[in-house]
Amino acid sequence: MKAKKLSFLFLGLFLTYSALVLIGIFSETDQFITTAIQNNLTKAFDTPLSFLSLLGAFEVSVLLLLFIFLFQKFHHSLIIFFMFSLGMGIELLGKIFLYHPGPPKIFFRYNLDVIFPSAYVQTGHSFPSGHSYRTAFLALLISYLIFQSKKLSPRSKKLLTAICFIFLFLMLVSRVSLGEHWTTDVIGGLFLGLGLAYLSIYLLENGFLESNRLK
Repeated sequence: MKAKKLSFLFLGLFLTYSALVLIGIFSETDQFITTAIQNNLTKAFDTPLSFLSLLGAFEVSVLLLLFIFLFQKFHHSLIIFFMFSLGMGIELLGKIFLYHPGPPKIFFRYNLDVIFPSAYVQTGHSFPSGHSYRTAFLALLISYLIFQSKKLSPRSKKLLTAICFIFLFLMLVSRVSLGEHWTTDVIGGLFLGLGLAYLSIYLLENGFLESNRLK
């Protein structure tokens, strides 16, 4: 029940936050935070954070998802795939219908020559952040699967989970530091990712789609 309550909490926060973003309540805060982060993180961080940005791309996330499927039961893979796809659909709808232009070009600091095809899909709006959504979804889901493993020691589980959430934190920072998203986009993607990941965990724990539940 804990996963169910947390999924409702984060999805509720996402919907509420989306409404606040729509009326532009965070516009000045967004610009202030972006300026502050870029002023305090020198350009020496741009290259490693740009590489991190590549790791959060749609293409890489899908490959990681397929790798996870190799170790899951078929019906578990279906649940995870459906929830991940649902989040991608919500992200796309937000970027089409919610008026929220991204940061101006003067903030852009991504400095690698490598660009995945998904980067060319632009709607002119930036809420919520897809990188933040995908990374939050996968970080929480992978952490859950790590703790379900019977082959890992308690210490290894804690270490791997810590790595997942450090990676998530750095990804969220990179979105703003590289000028690819406002803080509001990042928070929205985080809420959406956590909400759908917890909903996935709830369905996995309660045997949703198992054959004995369908009889």
